[in-house]
Amino acid sequence: MTSLIAMPQIQHRIDLIKSWDIQPGEKVLEIGCGQGDCTITLAAAVGESGHVTAVDPGPLDYGGPFTLGQAQAHLKASVYGSRVTFVQADPVDFIRTSEAEYSTAVLAHCIWYFASPTVLLDILQALAKRVKRICLSEYNLTATDPRSLPHVIAALTQAIVESHDPNSTHNIRTVLSPDAIHASALEAGLVQQKREVFTPVEGMMDAKWEVDEVVGEKYLARINSIVTNEKERAVAVAMRDSVIGSLGIVKAKGEKLRTMDVSRMKDRLEAEADYLQFASLDLARDLEVNEDDEPVDPEDVPLTPEGLLTTQYISADATLHYIPQALYERMTPAFLHGYIVVLQAALHILVEDFAQGVACVPTVEALSARVDKILSGELSSQLSSSSKKSGGEGDEEAGETKLTAADVTVLKTYLDAGGKVDYALDAITHLAFESSPVGDQYRLHQHVREEEADFVKEIAKLPECQNDLAFKLVRSKLGLDEENAGPHWFFLSDDEGEDEGGEEALYEGTAKDS
Repeated sequence: MTSLIAMPQIQHRIDLIKSWDIQPGEKVLEIGCGQGDCTITLAAAVGESGHVTAVDPGPLDYGGPFTLGQAQAHLKASVYGSRVTFVQADPVDFIRTSEAEYSTAVLAHCIWYFASPTVLLDILQALAKRVKRICLSEYNLTATDPRSLPHVIAALTQAIVESHDPNSTHNIRTVLSPDAIHASALEAGLVQQKREVFTPVEGMMDAKWEVDEVVGEKYLARINSIVTNEKERAVAVAMRDSVIGSLGIVKAKGEKLRTMDVSRMKDRLEAEADYLQFASLDLARDLEVNEDDEPVDPEDVPLTPEGLLTTQYISADATLHYIPQALYERMTPAFLHGYIVVLQAALHILVEDFAQGVACVPTVEALSARVDKILSGELSSQLSSSSKKSGGEGDEEAGETKLTAADVTVLKTYLDAGGKVDYALDAITHLAFESSPVGDQYRLHQHVREEEADFVKEIAKLPECQNDLAFKLVRSKLGLDEENAGPHWFFLSDDEGEDEGGEEALYEGTAKDS
């Protein structure tokens, strides 16, 4: 009987680890190891030269059919026992105090056990400074197989009920969707490399366990006991009734419950270039080459130890020069991503509104209103971009870039940290000025215009306007000061001066004025 329960669980973990590409020799830190189903599979994957440190805050007498203590002792006595160290500790405290080095952190089906959403964010922020990548898996709250629907509803029912008990010890205490998990990863300064949704193997008992918990009379009594608000209690009871009803449909067909879909994710503290690539904007482009025109590996463009954008990176991307240097101490990848969402919103006004035959000028007022709609959820369909979406086999045209919960979260991060829509418009107008016949970059980019001669001819056919190059007037009409605010960042070249460490020195000020 035990093997019938354990084998599907182990096979599921094997599938996860294969997708994460855990390699022999890795030093893995597993958070929320529980009874060790994933731990033993990781131990097999890392081989004799690797090691797994498995951390869980739960008491050793917790769990069933075997307690954490019993299961962990059994695994330590196995052939893989020497490759595993079990630690009973608060994950954040352990991460901050441990001096060991780890290549990968794993959180496999443990997030819903957390007491609150902030626990996940705290863990990810602590891990971001310690590991190269983080692999996560959690239930996806979808049912590709209709037999999984009772499991989805049962999980949400438990989440609603247990939110009323701050001391809950139930299996499901905090339900976070994959989008919410992704938003926390972004806020922690991580970049999602991969995300897949799949239906787990047959035979996993998770659906049965969670459904049985909810449909039992004891759980109805629990609902009535801890959910004191009448309306909220009615919702919880109705959801329990829905679980009972959907379970009846599965049984009427002579079928068994199946565990819901799973989302597996792989994140890492990546170079900010990945955020720019995600935005799919020419104005916020991927950092592709260094000053010697050689390809740049994203891992060679690290964040500072504090998790901020490096000054070298800021110097390399022109759009970032319009964010005042006073905000540098707040410029995390989440801040940058929020800035890019503002740039996308401006592009949406220029491209999509024009295509629909409506006013298409991204003034400060219009862009602020668009940002407010994003934050309120009113603009929940998509932002559209005509540029390419890179990041896989064969670049594809990004017809529509859908807004996600992560986009809203990082946009709020950007604004809360002092970011303004004005900075995006400063970048757009000044870069347009620099590339125009009256700008310094016009002559330097002559070779580009020659390569795009046909495009230049098409532009020349457009009707001329006496205000085409009146950039002060344009800025005024947009609601900006006539004099451009920025760029705020510029760098001394090697022949102009170096700091004591030999790196290029960073200064603040408008380049033309300095």
